[in-house]
Amino acid sequence: MTFKAKGQDRTVKLGAKSPSGVWAYAQEGAKPAVILVPEGILSDAQKAPSDYRDRTLLAFERKDVKTVEVRSPAGHVVAAAGLKGADEWQLTAPLASAADRDAVGTLLEKLRAAKIKEFVTDTPKSLAEYGLDRPTRITLGVGEEASRTTRTLRF
Repeated sequence: MTFKAKGQDRTVKLGAKSPSGVWAYAQEGAKPAVILVPEGILSDAQKAPSDYRDRTLLAFERKDVKTVEVRSPAGHVVAAAGLKGADEWQLTAPLASAADRDAVGTLLEKLRAAKIKEFVTDTPKSLAEYGLDRPTRITLGVGEEASRTTRTLRF
C-alpha cells in the first residue's frame, strides 16, 4: 500500500495476520523492522477497487435545484422552483401550471439519497443492451446559473 504524505510517497507492506487474528504483520517502507498493525488495515487494503468508488448517484443539495426536467416515453415535463421558495414548484412545460410539490420533492429526495448498487461496466459496447439507447432522462438545473449547471441521469 503506497500513499502520499506531505508530497512524499510512503509505503507500507502488509503481510499475514498474527495468530490472534487481531493484528497483521507489516513493514514501513524499506525499514527492516516487522511491526504489528490493526488487522482492519489489511482487510481494507484487500478490498476490490470498486469498493473504493464513490457510489453517490447524483450529488446536489435540494435547496440548490432550480429546475427539474423529465423526458420519458410518457412525455416531457419541466418544473421550476417558484419565486416564493424552494418548495414551491411551477410546471413550465408542457403547460404552465402549479406543480405537485410533494411529487417533485419525492423525486428529488429519491435522487439525492440513491446509491449505486454495482458498477456493471465502464466501457459498454452498446447502450441498447442496457435499454439506454432511448432512455428516460432526468435533468436537474442546479444553482443560480441553472441553465448552465445541469446534472443528467439516464434510465
